Amino acid sequence: MSELTSVLSELSPIKRVERYQQLASIVLDSYAFASGTPELLQHNSGITYRVPVRDTNQYVLLKIHDPIGEGPTPSATHIDARMNWLAEFGPVAPFAIQKPVPNRDGALVTTIIFPGLAHSIPCTLQQWVPGA
Repeated sequence: MSELTSVLSELSPIKRVERYQQLASIVLDSYAFASGTPELLQHNSGITYRVPVRDTNQYVLLKIHDPIGEGPTPSATHIDARMNWLAEFGPVAPFAIQKPVPNRDGALVTTIIFPGLAHSIPCTLQQWVPGA
């Protein structure tokens, strides 16, 4: 079990929801757009949110790459390779894909050390693909 999952499991359901919202807000501060309230989708292979882009009809997918359970957790380098592949494939893809959104520094992976945790967690933001 990851450090973050362990911390979350010790919280009451109400405090856990508050913590999920806090985590999303911390990550979104690294991006140069105004967002609405993130909607938590799930915490399974990572923590995922559907985030409205303020003053538009668009959404983005926020993923905090912290899986539940045992097994390998992908490194920031591995996730960055995935995001770069999507960025390169997006313009020539014959179908809609979730294109990565760079952070304020131009990086496709944002690495965050959340309050109360000792280790950083990679996070990504991608364009929302309706129906995907």
